[in-house]
Amino acid sequence: DFRKGVQQYYVAIAKNNLGFKRLNTHLTAILQGEIVSYDYLFKNVGQGELLISDVHTSCGCTITEYEKKAIKPGMESKLSIKFDSKDKYGKQDKSITIYSNTYPNKTILNFSKNY
Repeated sequence: DFRKGVQQYYVAIAKNNLGFKRLNTHLTAILQGEIVSYDYLFKNVGQGELLISDVHTSCGCTITEYEKKAIKPGMESKLSIKFDSKDKYGKQDKSITIYSNTYPNKTILNFSKNY
């Protein structure tokens, strides 16, 4: 159950049917050169099926995985990221832009890391 240990309140995005538990996160302590994984948990809080059409990251150091099928109303899912810290020094601020059939049609997630 991917909800374990995660805050149970959803961030409702105005006029949107995509609710994230957390829009911004700070990655835990890692060593430079490590690859760290994080799951952004979300729920379809609208009345129609949710379709994520594309996801863009702010740099090639971050890759994403997500369900490519429709998410029914009330269902939960996740967007998984992997951040490769190789050759990354100092403070890192990264973003992930999700394009979907919502209004507005994009949602921006952020994560940061200090070394």
